[in-house]
Amino acid sequence: MTTNGSPPLPPLSSALHIRDEQARELFRIFEEGLELAGSGEAQTAHVIDRVRGLIRAVIGGEALVKLAPVPEVRRWTDCGWPTESELERFRGYYAVAGIGANPLAARMMEIYRPGFEMTVRREEIMTDDEWRRSPFFGEVLIPCRLDHSIHSLRAGEDPDILSGLGFARATGDRPFDESDRDTIQLFHRGLLPILRWPSRKQADTRRKSLTAREEAVMSRLLDGMSDKQIATDLGISPHTASQHVGAIFRKMGVRSRAELFALYVKRRGRRAHP
Repeated sequence: MTTNGSPPLPPLSSALHIRDEQARELFRIFEEGLELAGSGEAQTAHVIDRVRGLIRAVIGGEALVKLAPVPEVRRWTDCGWPTESELERFRGYYAVAGIGANPLAARMMEIYRPGFEMTVRREEIMTDDEWRRSPFFGEVLIPCRLDHSIHSLRAGEDPDILSGLGFARATGDRPFDESDRDTIQLFHRGLLPILRWPSRKQADTRRKSLTAREEAVMSRLLDGMSDKQIATDLGISPHTASQHVGAIFRKMGVRSRAELFALYVKRRGRRAHP
């Protein structure tokens, strides 16, 4: 895929290229995140800061973006900024000019479609000339002594919210490589969502909001039944069963059977899922 004459987007189906030491450390960070389950933003800040250090980035963070009616950042989690004034410059620029002020973020939003996840190094979708001629580079990155970056987008736990991760290195540092990019891809797509699954206590609270019919479907889901089997067992149509399953996923805050099952089983490690 190419866009506006930029380098082709790397295939999303390509195998991960992660150095062994990065993979081992990433899963240690994941275990630390499990230990902080239930601490909310403190958990997010800790794991993002640790991943920032893992890929040797100067700064890193997450923006949760409300997509409609216009993209708007609802929550920032920032790590590593050397001074408060540099962080204020960064956030202030976004506050005035919007998320499209960052040409890389704007390019990714052009490519993004619901259900589409992407993790890229800046060089993979934007040329050096495009990047360095942008006002964002001149007015934000140069004063903050930042340059090379990795960005990642995926749908958040709320389908109307987009989760965006960004990491940058200092001017003069080497660019990020494939291992750095794929480490962020694995963290953002595979590990961070698991850390954010509701606790068992939260799941039980959400379960109380189910209707009697949804509870009947829920029990059968946890028994491993398919939509068709549930429909036959309850004497309803497969379409109706599928609608109930969708409603259960929304109320429980999950997107698949696997995530639903995960709320009710023990996690590997020293402690059970809280």
